[in-house]
Amino acid sequence: MLQNGDPSRRLPNTANLCFAGADAEAVMANMDPVAVSIGSACSAGSIEPSEVLLAMGRSHEAAFESVRFSLGRFTTPEEIDTAIERAAAAVERVRSMT
Repeated sequence: MLQNGDPSRRLPNTANLCFAGADAEAVMANMDPVAVSIGSACSAGSIEPSEVLLAMGRSHEAAFESVRFSLGRFTTPEEIDTAIERAAAAVERVRSMT
């Protein structure tokens, strides 16, 4: 797993992570009940890789393997634990299918 972006100069409630070898769209489809995104809010529905990740120097492949996680005001520690567990399981499942 690789964090996209500067680890200290970012929004405190948002992380964009690259899971090498795991297509982000497939990971997202296996994250139920956790909601994640594979692009920015303004690019919803786009099938192109994130322009921001590409501008940061990420490859097309890395951009297609990146998932955005956001916390809300009322997100609980239990929900964060669930997201971690579901993400790990989803990435493992997607990688095993390739």
